[in-house]
Amino acid sequence: MIPYYIIFILLAIVTFLDGANIKWTQKSKMLSVVVVLLTVFATLRYNVGFQDYDAYVNAYQDVVKNGLDYSKYTTDAAIFEPGFIITYYISTFFSNNTIFGLFIIALLAVLLNLSCYKKYTRYFFVATLLYFVHTFALREMIQIRAGVAAALCLFSVRYIERRSLLHFCVAIMIASSFHLASIVFLSVY
Repeated sequence: MIPYYIIFILLAIVTFLDGANIKWTQKSKMLSVVVVLLTVFATLRYNVGFQDYDAYVNAYQDVVKNGLDYSKYTTDAAIFEPGFIITYYISTFFSNNTIFGLFIIALLAVLLNLSCYKKYTRYFFVATLLYFVHTFALREMIQIRAGVAAALCLFSVRYIERRSLLHFCVAIMIASSFHLASIVFLSVY
């Protein structure tokens, strides 16, 4: 529990940068630190999410062993959506270590979420603190497929603003390739 408190305190302190008269280039350095901190924290969690953690670890090893051949999977990888499995598969080209696969998934979710907060609010660090408090642990540490899918749905909001139905649909299809429930987000357009 102590790491959660440390990150919370650091993020709470950083929120004061939102009100400070500091150039964005200086704030972006702190943004980089926050991205690294949250990504590493989500990656290195051990056994957070109980059954989910084991399912993701075993699925990565299944993908390392069997590639994209769903018929040979002996774990939950057989029921995971294709976007998630393909991301795991691409990760195996760089490392067979499960931690690397979890790192790539966490990095995708954290970067997508934080890029949206940067775009849609001038109180970026406050939004990041709220993200950490309300959704980070569940989405990026336990339900990681849903975390990437939710981040992609949030990212797709820019296409609603631009009235670009095709781009929006493509973004939601990619999101549903990580978690099928995100198909419901089509109704937002």
